[in-house]
Amino acid sequence: PIIDPLVIARGVDPYRPGKRTLTALASHYGVRQGQAHSADGDALTAARIVWAMARRCTLIQSFTLAQLQQWQRDAHKDWAEGFQKYLRKTNPAAVIDADWPIRRAA
Repeated sequence: PIIDPLVIARGVDPYRPGKRTLTALASHYGVRQGQAHSADGDALTAARIVWAMARRCTLIQSFTLAQLQQWQRDAHKDWAEGFQKYLRKTNPAAVIDADWPIRRAA
């Protein structure tokens, strides 16, 4: 299973202003950041962020891992479609990949 704090953040709080970088999410959720830009440090930070999200969000608490996977897939698709629509106001050819967690081959 993949648990993606970026996808979850966009899904549970889509209108929150601010960035959704790992550092920004760590700050927003009040978690200590591991050694930034190292694989183990970033993974630990991501896990801490998801833990903090789950403590705040009863929706996430209610999911099994399989349900969380499907919810993330749907949340990413919704975000991608909305962002693509926004971008196409100025660039009609803009494409945002709606596949998650693995992109399909072009």
